Amino acid sequence: MRDLIVSRDFRAVKLHPTNHGYMPFKSRDRLDPILEEVDSLGVPVIVHQGDPPFGHPSQMAPMIEAFPRITFILAHFATQRVVLADEAIYVARQNKNVYLETGWGALPRIKEGIAAIGSERLVFASDCPIQEIGSQLRVIDVLTWAPPIGIRLSDDKAEGIMGDNIAKLLQIKS
Repeated sequence: MRDLIVSRDFRAVKLHPTNHGYMPFKSRDRLDPILEEVDSLGVPVIVHQGDPPFGHPSQMAPMIEAFPRITFILAHFATQRVVLADEAIYVARQNKNVYLETGWGALPRIKEGIAAIGSERLVFASDCPIQEIGSQLRVIDVLTWAPPIGIRLSDDKAEGIMGDNIAKLLQIKS
């Protein structure tokens, strides 16, 4: 992992509890050493969310709290198979080191996320090709519309979600 980040310009680490079949809260003996290394490298951790029984944001909370210097990105707004967006928003609201990734997120849930944690802690993703990218882009575009459909999100904040927020997290210079 260190070599990939230091020598090959990888910018994040991804955990996928569903594909690898582990409960994060029951796997701390294996995950904590990884997160200690991540902490020393200063890169974010993206965690697949939304697939029970492994992808519940609340299962991540103890680990997130134990590593407050690591930025955790909860993928898919925790809504891939089951809608756990409320849980994801709650965990993000309780932990300033949590961002939410918008792929699979429904417009009402993304509005709630912005109201709870601000647009600065949302990052765009499409989960393409599983999702059609246009449908994921449209949700962010609609946020700029007037209520009741949109929230009059400024173009700058929409640009933040679309790329500026993640560029800052990944330390990508323009």
